[in-house]
Amino acid sequence: MTVAFRSASSAVTVTDTATSITGSAPAGTAAGDVLIAFINTRAGTGQTFTVPSGWTLIRRTNEGTNQAVASYRALGTVSDFAWSYGTMSAATLHILAI
Repeated sequence: MTVAFRSASSAVTVTDTATSITGSAPAGTAAGDVLIAFINTRAGTGQTFTVPSGWTLIRRTNEGTNQAVASYRALGTVSDFAWSYGTMSAATLHILAI
């Protein structure tokens, strides 16, 4: 089986008062695809994430209280792409389909 990049999608919230971000399935996502999502917020160790249904944490890294980065995986059949978080912050969300 060959693993190949299919496509990607991104979302950005630029306001520091945001508490959620919603992405979308990358174009052409199929049922057998694996999706990898990366979410980044300006709040670090104190940040909590509410994860959409069907997504599983791969790894989370904090840069002190300044930044939180987390990666998640799911199958191409997921339909929920909305993350929420506890500390108001700007955020980015990138989703890859492979």
